[in-house]
Amino acid sequence: MINDGTNVINPMAREMAPRISIEAGTPYIARDPELIAGFFDGLVLVEPGVVSSRRLGPKVPGRPCGSGRIGMGRMPCSGRC
Repeated sequence: MINDGTNVINPMAREMAPRISIEAGTPYIARDPELIAGFFDGLVLVEPGVVSSRRLGPKVPGRPCGSGRIGMGRMPCSGRC
């Protein structure tokens, strides 16, 4: 399972975040959603696939969709499954 932030909702804020996190001593780099999905290459994605993190949480009216992506994959079956 991977749950990671992206740089798609507020690009300016996401450009500032790595600099601030490095200055704080905990480097974090936001990734493009396509790069996060690429981490699952060679695996079988578990439904619903790689989706917005908020899609899997409770629905809150008026809350923005969020930019994080979450997904889960498993090794392909190779025989007796």
